[in-house]
Amino acid sequence: MESDPRHEFGVRLRRLRAAKGWSLAALARRSNVSKPHLSSLERGSRRPSPTVAQAVDAALGADGALAALVADGRHDHDHHCCDQTRCDQHLHDRRREPALAADEAELHLELYRRLFADLRALGQTGSSDLLLPSLRAGATTLASAAARCDGQVANDLWLLAARYAEYAGWMAQERGADAASAAWTEDAARWATNAGDADMVGYAWERRALLALYRGDAAETVALARRAGAEPKVSARVRALAARREAQGHARAGDYDACYRALAQAELLFADAPAPFPAGASWGPNSIPDDSRLVEGWCLADLGRPARAAELLAAEVARVPAGCPNTRTRFVVRRALALARAEAVGEACAVLAEAVPAVARADSATIRSDVREVASTLGRYRRQPAVRALLPDLEAVLRGR
Repeated sequence: MESDPRHEFGVRLRRLRAAKGWSLAALARRSNVSKPHLSSLERGSRRPSPTVAQAVDAALGADGALAALVADGRHDHDHHCCDQTRCDQHLHDRRREPALAADEAELHLELYRRLFADLRALGQTGSSDLLLPSLRAGATTLASAAARCDGQVANDLWLLAARYAEYAGWMAQERGADAASAAWTEDAARWATNAGDADMVGYAWERRALLALYRGDAAETVALARRAGAEPKVSARVRALAARREAQGHARAGDYDACYRALAQAELLFADAPAPFPAGASWGPNSIPDDSRLVEGWCLADLGRPARAAELLAAEVARVPAGCPNTRTRFVVRRALALARAEAVGEACAVLAEAVPAVARADSATIRSDVREVASTLGRYRRQPAVRALLPDLEAVLRGR
């Protein structure tokens, strides 16, 4: 006999709450779900909605385990190829369901906006593995809700679904799952287009350029970044991000003049680039008000000017906000790479040795790729005591996944 999903959800919810040592009232305060509602869920007398399941999942830190119990046929890009026909059919099926009530649609927006802010903050301190279940569930729940609405509330739901999907794409890349990253980014572009937002289509090309950059393909990075900037109706901000990515591609190719032309273009575009989302939130990095000098330092390291790169990165890393440890770690590793290339081996080892615990905590495929490059460069000096002492720690970090 098939188990009742309401009973299974209630048992799991009660166990998770008990493990935290929380009363129903305590969980109600943390999840913004009423105590009587929670009591009904635990008894199995009420079917949980995806919105409520996501809210209690986030409050209990269940990493998607509760939300998955009411996933309602959601697809998982990390375990399947992106079957667009199947995804579109799922949303078409949802459109056949009764329209979503206005108050439930607004509850979706309120809960998932708050959750998204929390997930973005967590993304600066935790591993992508902790974030992806909630991002996947949030993206597909919001897209399904948007398919059952009309008007402005539908646009708001599509746009929020797109933001979840775009961030899921970045976290998938941080896991080293490039195919899943591309699939989520494509979803984000489609869903943002449904909301009337043209920027995400251009930004999707910029994200593809980033994947090419980490593959070491300079020419493809430049081509994709230019494609991003050439998309019709794309904002100045996305064109600026694309120009900056193009600069990194030119730097990887060793073309100093082309790199600095692209950086100058990006600076002009950023000066004329109002953020399209409230409170400064927009497609692309939002954790640092101005990271242009960090990107310049990144480029200089690839342009054969490692001493200048290390100097610039040292000054700019000190300005990274305390709440952005993963961003700080990323550029500390780039500074260590610049020092190693400048043959300042002892200083490179000291900088990287201090960063090793943070690299392990971040558990980032992109940061590890830079660590791998530093380790390769330092390998030329393995007879030096500082290098011999550090290499085992670097190898341990690189075996971390």
